[in-house]
Order: sequence, then structure tokens, then C-alpha cells
Amino acid sequence: MNLRKYILLFLPLLALLASCSTRQDKWLNRNWHAMNTRYNGYYNGRLAIQEAFFELGKVHKDDYNRPIQVYKYGNKDVAQGVNPQTDRALQKGAKMIKKHSMLINGSQKNRWIDDCYFLIGQANFIKRETFPAIQQFRYVVQSSEDKNMKELARLWMILCYNDMGEYSQAEAEFNHFLDKKPGSRAEAMYYGAMADFFIKSEEYTPAIIPLTKLEKITKKKKLKARYNFIIGQIWHQLGNMEEAKKYYTQAIKYKPEYELEFQAAIAIAVSSQEGQDNTALKKTLKRMLRDDKNIDYRDQIYYAMAILAQKENDERSALDLFTRSAKASTTNRTQKGMSYLAMADIYYKKPDYLRAQAYFDSASINLDKRHPAFERVKLLAGNLKDIVLYSTRITEGDSLLTMISMSPEEQRSKIESLIQRLQKEDKEAKEARELAAQQALNSNTNPNMVENNGKWYFYNPQTVAFGKQEFKKTWGTRKNEDFWRRKNKTSIGGDGPMVEENVGSDPNNPNVRDDENPRYDVDTYLARIPRGQAAIDSIVESIYHAYFNLGLVYKDRIRAYPQAVESFEGLVKRSTSNKYVPEVYYQLYITHRLQNNDSEAERNKNILMTQYAGSDYAKLINDPNYLANKDNKDKDAEKAYTTAFSYFKGKDYAAVQREYAVAREAYAGMDVMPKFSLLNALATGALSGKEAYVAALTETATAYASKNEGKEAQRILDLLKNSEIMNAAGSESGGIATYKPSDLEKHFYVISVPQGQIDLTQTKQQIAAFNTEYYSNSNLQVQEVAFGSENRFLILKDFPSATAAITYYKSLDANSDILEKIPSEQVPVAFAISTSNFVTLMKTQLLPEYMKFFFETYKFN
Repeated sequence: MNLRKYILLFLPLLALLASCSTRQDKWLNRNWHAMNTRYNGYYNGRLAIQEAFFELGKVHKDDYNRPIQVYKYGNKDVAQGVNPQTDRALQKGAKMIKKHSMLINGSQKNRWIDDCYFLIGQANFIKRETFPAIQQFRYVVQSSEDKNMKELARLWMILCYNDMGEYSQAEAEFNHFLDKKPGSRAEAMYYGAMADFFIKSEEYTPAIIPLTKLEKITKKKKLKARYNFIIGQIWHQLGNMEEAKKYYTQAIKYKPEYELEFQAAIAIAVSSQEGQDNTALKKTLKRMLRDDKNIDYRDQIYYAMAILAQKENDERSALDLFTRSAKASTTNRTQKGMSYLAMADIYYKKPDYLRAQAYFDSASINLDKRHPAFERVKLLAGNLKDIVLYSTRITEGDSLLTMISMSPEEQRSKIESLIQRLQKEDKEAKEARELAAQQALNSNTNPNMVENNGKWYFYNPQTVAFGKQEFKKTWGTRKNEDFWRRKNKTSIGGDGPMVEENVGSDPNNPNVRDDENPRYDVDTYLARIPRGQAAIDSIVESIYHAYFNLGLVYKDRIRAYPQAVESFEGLVKRSTSNKYVPEVYYQLYITHRLQNNDSEAERNKNILMTQYAGSDYAKLINDPNYLANKDNKDKDAEKAYTTAFSYFKGKDYAAVQREYAVAREAYAGMDVMPKFSLLNALATGALSGKEAYVAALTETATAYASKNEGKEAQRILDLLKNSEIMNAAGSESGGIATYKPSDLEKHFYVISVPQGQIDLTQTKQQIAAFNTEYYSNSNLQVQEVAFGSENRFLILKDFPSATAAITYYKSLDANSDILEKIPSEQVPVAFAISTSNFVTLMKTQLLPEYMKFFFETYKFN
């Protein structure tokens, strides 16, 4: 009896234990594991996902400068704040799959396992682990027997592809719904995913249909408000202001959260049309401006008021209100950028390009790179920057010429007036900074730094993640360093004098008295006034260059033809003998044709054809292909010179002479010939002795007296005339006796660089990089010394022998383009030299004589 009793007691327990098996396809097993999956892990995981979406919605920040997103799902940065929830969902889902999956004969017997995979997919999507998320959703699509679950999983795959920007993949998934629309459970998400697809791919017009259907399906008023607002934004973008206003108004009727309601009210004001009575709108905006709730939105209110003023053709009020908007933008950099852009457009249309450039530049600094107007703003800021550059160069050049023409007393008086103005501006700037600092201090003394729940800001992962996102959106990725906010950008300022930053110390440094500050010292500026005819000629040439290039920018990049004509004519009015004049008349001819001003075009053409008939531009009018053909011939000539120069480096001087003989016939009068002639003279000196050398140099100096190569040839001739050097040089040896070969003596490697024609710092950096890669163990040092008045030597030292120096010479020539970037009118530019011969070279200053010795003495094979 007792045995039967015990058996009856243990039978249910045995049945329960038997049901724990995941390998038996029995009713009890299936329902046991399904119940545990659903009400244990899946339930808790689903709660975690719901909590994650709720938290994401709270910290979501919409960008109202473009149609806002359908879903408040945030991004990867914000998602870090809900990692505890998503990790919990991942853990619960994975645990249920591991413990309760009943995959028997390729078929899943636990109907809740698919839901767990779906849960894991959602968690990965929130984390923006989109590839794993797609895999999970695809598994559900392929394995689930629940039609609704399969449809939802496919729609979540589409959201993943939308988020990744893989729109072709998303479209392929949409094709599965062509024959049959999804069921009622997935209908709302179907239209939501479709709207999300069109908005993220920036095809806004087609998004109106799914958004309209979505608005009808949903029951929640806040969602209805959101969808109506997005539709209003799209109609606004399409220019249909009546439709836009209708949907904005509808959005407000559904009583959304305050920010969206505010944005809808602003949008209604901005979308108002010219000619309509805006009295009520203005009153509404002024009332909103007085509401303390809108302190952080005042920039947008001022902006909307400015738009209304523009539509009423009140430009003065519009500029004032845009300025107030920009000043009120403390956190919304995009709004600040839009205010600057609006002012830039006003000045651009006037046209007032100098002011427009400053505002375009400020707009480009503040607008996000994803803003629809960013590329246009960046382009115009760059183009107008050159207008400012050349206009400033003309103004400053004229000011300098005026200063030069003044008496010393007049110069001093002018500078004293300038300094008084500087002191006043510096004082005002200092007071403004102190006021701003005090206001910032007051605003930071906030008794609400601790949240109501007693948690400090940095203990809340959602707010920290959101803060990181907002910082990155505002400032981009910045290093953790001092002065991280500083950018070298053009800023909007007055039209005051230009003072270099390195003149004097900080004008507001309390440790520097005004009478000790070079910034306020008359002598500082007197010392900067150029002296001598050469300086005056340089300023005049700079002004001519600025006029010419200013005209080209107006004509080709801005297409402001009247301003282009003004610049070109300004140049020829100042001088008809400068080098730009023939091309200026050609540009005037073209510019007047672009304006259909045939009479002026013909007049400038006649001037060009009669007074400058031999110029390239006169020939271009008769033959439109002239410059293209000339360019091809220039390339052939340059190629011939490069070939000759390679022969010279290889000491094949006879080949250099042959190339030159051909070039004299084929390329006579072309730009390449001066340096070709000098190269031939150097080759002649190395091959035929001093008499032939002098004759060849004389030919170069005479034929190209105004060119750098002709001047270099004359400089060498002048040195050769020195009797001491001529005697030391000997007869046909061409100066070889001056230098002594020494294979075992320490050597330098020297590059001769024309003074002021290249960036020496950059060249030294390139040499250092080459040494690091190829000679890291040699400890080579670079030194810079002057050689004559027109050259500088970059000296690499020390090499233990001639062989080591020549090896370096060949290595640099073969593995770097450093030498190719140096202007080649003074050739050759590189050589090896012993320490004793270097002393001789610096005394004689005869580089060509040493080069002859170098190529005849040193072995390159």
C-alpha cells in the first residue's frame, strides 16, 4: 500500500522531468518549453526593449532644418545610454534559445523561439549593430511559420538597410510586398518603413503618401501630430506653402510635445506668402518672444520675424532681426548658420560681395556639413574669399603707395590716428569679453545641476550619451587639448586697419602698459613702410596682379560681369604697359560678348588686334584653337628640355648641345628657351673650355637679358671677369684647378635653391622624411646658408667620404621628387662637395665652375 502511494506521488514528478527534454516532440514538452520561454526570458527581454525605446524617445533630438525622422530611434551614440536594457534583452533572448530551443528534424517546435530571435534583432538594431540585426530578422523570415512575425521581421530588415543607407537592398525587400500588402499587425510599420525609406534617401515627395496613410491608421495623437508635421515640412520644401501651412496647423491641433508645437508655429510664420496680412502672425511671434519658456528658442523666433520682414520687402528690419537671431543662438549652431546665410544672400544679391563673403564664411563654420545649403555656402565663401583677398590687396597697396608718398610728418600723423582707433576698438573688445565672461559665469551658477531624482548628470547614461552626440554634432570630433574650440577662420568684423597678430603682445594683457606695447607704438608701423624703388615696383605689380585676378573671379566663378568689366578696365586705366594688358583686352572682349554688348566687345577686339597684334590673345581671336595647339607645343618643348637635363646630369654634354640645336629651330621664342640656353652654356663650358663657355654665357645673357636665366648668365660672366678668379681658373680647364679631389675627406650634399621661390621649411621637411625612410641610422643634419644674393644652400652633413655622398646623391635623385619641385632656371641644383672645396666655393661664389669640376671628377657608375 505504501509502495503504491509513493509511486502515485512520483508519477507527476517523473512526467515533469520527462517534459524538460528538448529532443522529444510531445505535447507536454512543447508547451512546457513554450511557457517557460514566453513568460520567463522573452517577457523580461521584451520589457527591456520597450524601456529602451521609451528612453530613446525621451532623449531624441530632431533636426528641424530638414524633414524629421519618422521614428525616434536615435543613433549609435545615443544608443550607448540604453546599453543596460539592450544587453539585458540580448542576454534573455540568447538564454531562452539555448535552454528551450526544440529544433527537431530541422523544424522548430517551440513557437516562441522565433520571437526571441526577433527580440535579439531589435536589440542589435538599437545598438546599431545592423549586420547581426539583419541576420536575426532574416532567420525569422526564413524559419517562422507565423505570417505576421515574418512580415514584421522583413520590415525591420528594411529599417536596418535604411539606417545603413543601403537603399537598393531595402527596395528589394519591399518587392516582397508588391503582390500582397501586409496584414493588419504589420500595416502601420509597412507605411512607416516606406516613409522612413523615402525620407532617409531624400526622396521627399513620394513620402507623402505613406505618411498620410500612417496618420490615418495610428490612434495616438502625438504620433498623428508628428506625421502631419513631416508632411507639412515636405510640402514646405516643395514650395507649396498653402499645403504646408494646412498640415502644420493640423499638427498643432493634436497637441504634440512643446518643441514640435513650437516648431510648427514657427514654420507657419516662415511659410506665409508675400502679400498676405501677417499682423496676427507678428503678434503671435512677439508673444512667444516674451514667454520665458522660449528663451532657448528666441533665435528661431527672431529668424521667423526676419523672414516675415523680408516678405514685406523690409530689408532693413530683416537684417536687424537676422542679426538678433544670430546673437541669440547660444546652442543651436545650425540656426546661427542659417541666420548668417540669410544675411549673406541679401548682401550677395545687392551685390555687396565683401560683406556677403564674411557672412557666407560664418555660415560655413556653423552649418552642419549635411545641411542642404552647405555645399553652396562653402563654394560661395571660397569664391568670395578671393574677391576679398584681391580687393584688400588693391586697397592696401594703394594705401601703402599713399603712405610712401607722404612726408615723414604726415606719415607719423596718419599712424597716430590709426593707433587711437586701435586703442578704442581694443578697449571695447575687452569690455565685451569681460561682460560675456560674467554672463557665462552667472549662467553656470545653476542650482539645478543635480537632477530632481538626486542623480548627478554624469551618472545618467542616457543624458551622457545624448550630450556626447550633441557635442559631436556641434563641434565635430575634437582632441582633448587646450583651446579646442579655436579655428583659423575668417570672422565678421569691422572695416578697421589690418594689424598682424605678431605685432606686439596681447592688447589686453594687463602686464603690458600701453606705452610699452608695440601695437600702440608709432615706430612699429613706420618701420613697416616699404622703402626704395624696388619696393614700390613690387607693390605696383601686386596691384596689377590683384586687378587682373579679381576680374577673372568675377567673370568665371561669380559670373558678375559688370564687376568683371570694372576690374579689367581699372587695370588698363592704371597702366597700358603692364604684362596683363593684352589678355585684359581679350577678357573684356569675351565679357562684353557674354553680356550681349556687341559694340563694346568689338571696340576691345579692335584695340587688341591693332595695338597688340603679335600677342597670343590676338591670335586666339583669329584661331580659337591657337592656345590649345600652343599648349601642346609647350609640352613638347618642356619634354625636350627634360631630356636634355637628364643628359646633363649624366655628363653627356654633347647630347645636351644636340638637343639645344634642335630646340633652337623647333621652339624659337617659346618660354622654355631661356633655361635651355643656360643649360647649353653650362654644357659648353664643361665640354669646350672657358672661351666657349664665356661665348655661350654671353649669348644667353644678351638674348634673355630680362629673364632670370639671362641675369644668372650675366652674374656668372661678371664673376669670371674677376682677374683673380680667372687666373686661378687656368686655361681651358674652366676652373678645375681651383678645387681638389679628395675621396676620403668628409663631404656635404648641397641643394641650391633660388631665393624666395619655394617653401624652404617644406623642402627641409621632405628631406627629413626621405632621410627617416632611407637613412635612419646616418644622423644627417640639414643646415641652411645664403649663397650670393639670389640663392640659398640646403646642406646635408656629414658624409664620411665622396662615395657615401654620391650614393646619397643618386638615392635621392631616384627615390624622391624633391629636386623636381625646385625651379630649374639655375641648373644644376644638387651636388656633393668636400669640406675644403666647400670653403673655396663660398669664397669664389662660382657655382657653375664647381659644377664643371663636380661632373668631371666624381664617378656616378
